[in-house]
Amino acid sequence: MGMPGGMQNMNSAMGGMNINHNHQSQFNGGPPPPGQPMGQPMMGQQQPMGGSMGPPPPGQGAPLNHPQQSKTFMQPGQGHGAPAMMMQPPGAGAGAGAPMGQQQPGMMMQPGPGMMMQQPGPPAPGTFGAVQPGMMQPGPPGQGQPGMGMGGAPAHNAPGGAIDVDYKNVIPGAIFRPTTTMIPSTASMASSFKVPCGGILRPFANPGEGEGDIDVVHPSAAGIVRCKRCRTYINAFVSWLENGRRWRCNICSQLNETASAYFCHLDDRNQRRDKEQRPELSKSVVEWVAPSEYMVRAPQAPAFFFVFDVSVNAVRSGMLHTAAKAIKNSLDTLPGMGNGNGDARTMVGFITFDTAVHYYSLKPGSSNPQMMVVGDLDELFVPAPNDLLVYLKDSREAVDNLLDNLPTMFNATTANSSCLGPALKAAFTVMKAVGGKMCLFQSSMPTLGDGAIRARGSERQMGTPNEVKLLRPQSQWYKDTAVEFSRAQISVDMFLFPSEYIDVATLSELSKITAGSTYTYVGYNPAVHGNQFGSQLHRRLTQDTAFESVLRVRCTKGMRISNFYGNFFVRGTDLLALPNCSADSVFGFDLVHEDQSINVPYVTLQSALLYTTSEGERRIRVATQVLRTTTRNTEFMASIDSQACIALLSKQAMSVGLKTNLDNARNRLQQSCVDMIAASKGGDTRTVSGYTMPAPSPNAGGAPGANGAGGESKEMPENLKSLPLYTLALLKNVAFRGGTDVHPDERYAAYMALSTMMVTDTLNFVHPRLFSIHDMEPHVGMPSSLEGDDDDDDGASDGGEILVSKNIALEVETLHLTEKLLSVNPDPAYLWNHRRELLTSQTMSRVAGADNSSRSIKDPKFNLSPLEFIRQEQILTQTALQRNPKAYGPWFHRKWSFRHYLQQMLGDCNQDKARSNEESRREECIIMCKAELILCSEFLMMDERNFHCWNYRRFVVGTLIALYLYSCGSNDAMGTHFDGMWEVDFMNDTDATAAPGPPLIGAQMKAKRVILSPSSNDGIDAEDRNLVIKLLHSEWDFTSEKIYQNFSNGSAFHYRSKLLPLIHTENESRLTSEVINEELEIIRNAVFTEPDDQTSWWYFRFILSWMRDESTKTLDDEEYKRILYQEWESIHDLVDAEDGQCKWGLLGLHMIATAFCKKLEDEKYNGENWKEHVFSYLNQLLELDPDRSRRYETMLKEVEKH
Repeated sequence: MGMPGGMQNMNSAMGGMNINHNHQSQFNGGPPPPGQPMGQPMMGQQQPMGGSMGPPPPGQGAPLNHPQQSKTFMQPGQGHGAPAMMMQPPGAGAGAGAPMGQQQPGMMMQPGPGMMMQQPGPPAPGTFGAVQPGMMQPGPPGQGQPGMGMGGAPAHNAPGGAIDVDYKNVIPGAIFRPTTTMIPSTASMASSFKVPCGGILRPFANPGEGEGDIDVVHPSAAGIVRCKRCRTYINAFVSWLENGRRWRCNICSQLNETASAYFCHLDDRNQRRDKEQRPELSKSVVEWVAPSEYMVRAPQAPAFFFVFDVSVNAVRSGMLHTAAKAIKNSLDTLPGMGNGNGDARTMVGFITFDTAVHYYSLKPGSSNPQMMVVGDLDELFVPAPNDLLVYLKDSREAVDNLLDNLPTMFNATTANSSCLGPALKAAFTVMKAVGGKMCLFQSSMPTLGDGAIRARGSERQMGTPNEVKLLRPQSQWYKDTAVEFSRAQISVDMFLFPSEYIDVATLSELSKITAGSTYTYVGYNPAVHGNQFGSQLHRRLTQDTAFESVLRVRCTKGMRISNFYGNFFVRGTDLLALPNCSADSVFGFDLVHEDQSINVPYVTLQSALLYTTSEGERRIRVATQVLRTTTRNTEFMASIDSQACIALLSKQAMSVGLKTNLDNARNRLQQSCVDMIAASKGGDTRTVSGYTMPAPSPNAGGAPGANGAGGESKEMPENLKSLPLYTLALLKNVAFRGGTDVHPDERYAAYMALSTMMVTDTLNFVHPRLFSIHDMEPHVGMPSSLEGDDDDDDGASDGGEILVSKNIALEVETLHLTEKLLSVNPDPAYLWNHRRELLTSQTMSRVAGADNSSRSIKDPKFNLSPLEFIRQEQILTQTALQRNPKAYGPWFHRKWSFRHYLQQMLGDCNQDKARSNEESRREECIIMCKAELILCSEFLMMDERNFHCWNYRRFVVGTLIALYLYSCGSNDAMGTHFDGMWEVDFMNDTDATAAPGPPLIGAQMKAKRVILSPSSNDGIDAEDRNLVIKLLHSEWDFTSEKIYQNFSNGSAFHYRSKLLPLIHTENESRLTSEVINEELEIIRNAVFTEPDDQTSWWYFRFILSWMRDESTKTLDDEEYKRILYQEWESIHDLVDAEDGQCKWGLLGLHMIATAFCKKLEDEKYNGENWKEHVFSYLNQLLELDPDRSRRYETMLKEVEKH
């Protein structure tokens, strides 16, 4: 009976799904009814030969009908006995009526990322066939596991009878990584611990090194054995009853009869005796060869269709050259090309586009491709439809010629527009009958025809709550198109090369819904991105691919999958449509409690991927894992995998951010981390952000802090200690960090990358690894095996894995790495900080006399004495400063290491040591200080405004003065043990009367008192005092030189202000009129050179304050007024010359007028009314500088008040 046209179209769109379900399951020769001994003949039946009870197990009287061959298992009884049982496709539950892949009427069709699961309706009737006598009747409809379309379960709490579950039989970590290896028994316990329960699944990945190959199982006469209610596949964790006559499903607890063709006796552990001979009963991951009822059309040939943007931006970028070469080098290893035995079945096709669509006829037997241009984008048609998608083996010469010529075919183009939408429609028309993989290469925003989009105001919205709008598609066209692609089993891999805004969020809908991938290369440069692009394209083309695939994940009754994350399209409620699925396809999911408690010893998770191989065989990859349940807090906390949690949280946060805003995404990450850590320490019972907690049972236990068995530790568990680190790394990643420096295209490209990353890839993406790059062996960084050209420099990888060096732990050995990195790039302060931390904990511990015999430091450098090691740090900082003299990190590190040098040199001085030894150490330190001053002078010659260097120079001068006045062990007040100067610099403002600190600091305080009061009798040697005064005058002359070189040298003026009170003190050298006039002359030269430079004006303000200081000035009132008036006239001339537009000049006049007002009672001098001048200057400043109007208004109020 034929199908209606609409159903035929649906069958074609579903690509191999049994939509009509026009078959019946048949049971021939089934087991006897319950209660009758297995093997006892029923009335009218003949006793089997030998009187054996049922079919003999393998190895006990009857061999297997088919031998095992290279990991491909033929089920016992295949080809003999009863005909093969016609089984449901994956996912068609008893009473559910919908095979895996069928779209039921009324069910929502949703895109993949962040998909919310929905409760299914009642199952459709009559799809499992008649129930045979003696079989268990299914439970009432609607009582099954949500999201799986199954019927009710019997009232059994445990999944089976007595059975020893092998918890070590787990899915390889490369395929599945749960966030916890144990599941809380109650919903309240799960909620209280705030742990994101779920997992990261990569269903088509290789098991990994040491795991072996995945066994392929051919069904026996019994067919693919599945639960008749929930359709779970038979697996290693089901329980067997009644000597193997029945088995209980570990998902829904349904009792199922064992078909006679699948029967085997049990051993004393209630396990089948043929368990080890059946991979599906002994392995966690197997592949079933699917019979014909799992498809509605013959498996199609692998098809690869390439769609190129050839507008002017694409041609100029050089992308075409790299792409063409990578594709050509991949042709022989495309899926479906076979082993060179003539069985190649791969199909290829090409389209290019700019303002028109260009088709390429690759007619078999022709050596030259024919380009056909369709310029009418509204009336698009497909010329020569039979020659656009061809078998590669029949048109190889034409394909090679096209790829050779493609990079230069459009060199003369001037088209700067792109008709991506019409090109996609054209490619869809060519591919829809076959399906396959489409590779799209796009360099500019599409502006013509269907799918045209426009630029959005990204600059104004970046860093605001509205930024999330830029991360949402602006057009529904690409989503609708992607849904049609998914129905036609077409997956799209997008390679984007934007030189400006391209709207990745809108374009990537194509790959997101069709289970493809998006790769973005901003500002593509072949020299920078060529290797990466070529290798990624080569991998996407040549890796094993599952075509026409669908995925379903089942879990134990009482739990449910609430969300899926990744690239897919959801059919129904829980069926993920994946036109292509590769080893890089990754999906996350949330696992939540649906019941208040689950009274089972373990929770089962099973994924089933139905797909077509590149050789045209239909298979089902089944992966099953059990996770123990627990009521013990300590057990559950110890089972948390913080790395898997971070991977899942990143996907959850992306979903939250796209639905609400980025602040909520960041808050979700941070709050989840805080909640988990607090809950693990037993001090927090809040609900985790976004976790819907069912109403707790009155008897539910297991909350954090409860006195459960074994007690609760208040310390952070070891397995969670890295969680804050990874959370912080994720918050600083381009996908989530705030600010206006992250472009929306860049952020969404990071989203697309994170959404398809496994755990290890996620950690490497957000938290960089450290490699020792300076001592790598020659083979590191090179492919393990090379095939083809060795001089391929544009990224077209020829195969082989890249060998990397061993990660370096952040321990003493990291000093090697930081030294190399900082010598090249001295800017990262975090590397200097980490280096100091290592030096403090490792090297400095030797100074304190720590026992280092257990330290495994083999490098000779780490066996240096502390002084030698500190000298090495001085060499490192000097090398770094030659790279960047204004980097803060090396200056601070040099100061830190110099202080430790002084500590080592003077720390051992005491009264018992010889005076000569003490003096020699002090002299050596003085020589080091003088060398540092020379170094500072050299750097200030390169840049006289290097304030980091000025700051370090002040530190060195202060240290040198202290050393001149310091005598080891000669003065009890200064102490007999040197602890280093950690808090106070001599040149900093410090209360000289404060309690003395360490000895050298005491020397500094003493030096300050000596210089301020040289007549005091402090026991300071006159020669030492003269050395100090000579040094200060030398520094004074040095500042004068640097100021006259550049009047904008604020650091020199600041240093001069520190030296002034030290040089000009007491009667012999106070601030006389000559000294003041010298300083004012410098200021006049500076302000008349650059009136708007505030540096000299601040120094002018400082001089005025010293002129008024009664403790330092020697001017009488008339001389003071004369100097003020002289400066007033000078600045007044400057302001007039600037037409009154000199803000700093007006402020200078205001300062002088204010000084006169404070000095004069009648407010007049030389006929000037200074109070009126004060008001006048402030009003002019209000008009000239409105940005600081509040300040000037406050100053006016103060003047009026006083």
